[in-house]
Amino acid sequence: MSTTRVVAPAATLAPISNIPQVKPAVSPVSFISVAHPAPASSWATIGGPPNPAQQINISPSLKNGAIRKAILLNINDQRLDPKIGRPDAIAWARLNNRIKEQKVCNKYHLLGKCSNGNSCGYAHGDRLDVKEQLALRQKARERVCPFGSDCREIDCFFGHQCPRDSACIWDI
Repeated sequence: MSTTRVVAPAATLAPISNIPQVKPAVSPVSFISVAHPAPASSWATIGGPPNPAQQINISPSLKNGAIRKAILLNINDQRLDPKIGRPDAIAWARLNNRIKEQKVCNKYHLLGKCSNGNSCGYAHGDRLDVKEQLALRQKARERVCPFGSDCREIDCFFGHQCPRDSACIWDI
């Protein structure tokens, strides 16, 4: 692979003696007086008190307090799964006991709704508590998403990258 290097022609320099001397209009060190007291002066306070009518909310939460959903992508435009906590042993045990009776519906318990309604082949029933939902989310992440790292479904709960890093057993 060859690279091309472009070099600009050398500039013609005028002798220093031909440049007129310019004297500064002010002394080299100038001080500007600020009307604000010194302890309260900062970039945040110089502009004065905030005007509520002009405030802009840049937080990721929506007006109702919900967090705005996003899909994480790497530099290669592949989907990444955000880190989630580890469920405790009690939550795993409760979820596994419930699954032994009948598998639970991921959509109903993780997304809060199931489009299949009464015809769904999985258990809806009483909602899982927060810790059990975390265990179910962890369990769902162990299944490879059918779309893999190309998935752009905002509510997809399947795995898009192997959770086991170098010990990965996925065939992707």
